[in-house]
Formats: sequence, C-alpha cells, structure tokens
Amino acid sequence: MFAVAQSVALLAAARLVQGVASATTWLTVTVLLANASAPNQRGAAFGRLVSLVAWGSALGAAWTTLA
Repeated sequence: MFAVAQSVALLAAARLVQGVASATTWLTVTVLLANASAPNQRGAAFGRLVSLVAWGSALGAAWTTLA
C-alpha cells in the first residue's frame, strides 16, 4: 500500500494496517513465549527476546546502509 499510495489518507491507512499487524504479532509472540517457558525462567526468556529484537534492529539498519 505504501508503494502505490496516491494520497496522505491512503498512507495513513497503510500505516494503521501495519501498526495493527505489528501489535498482533508482538502480542502473539509474547503469549507463546510465556506459555512455553517455566515461570521461574520467564524473565530470562523475555530478556533474550528483547535483546534479539534490539540486535535485529541494529543489524538490519547496518545491512541496509551497506546495501
């Protein structure tokens, strides 16, 4: 939708759809992680999740800079 948007309203709608999809994905991942980890290991599991997300953002930015 971003690539073919011909108005600001369409861009806003595309951003709304992207935001809802992102929020739904994050919610699903955290629920699955909480269910899959033992109660005494959840803090470590969520710490690893957040760390990997941060690493992915950093490496993705570096990768696109090089490309």
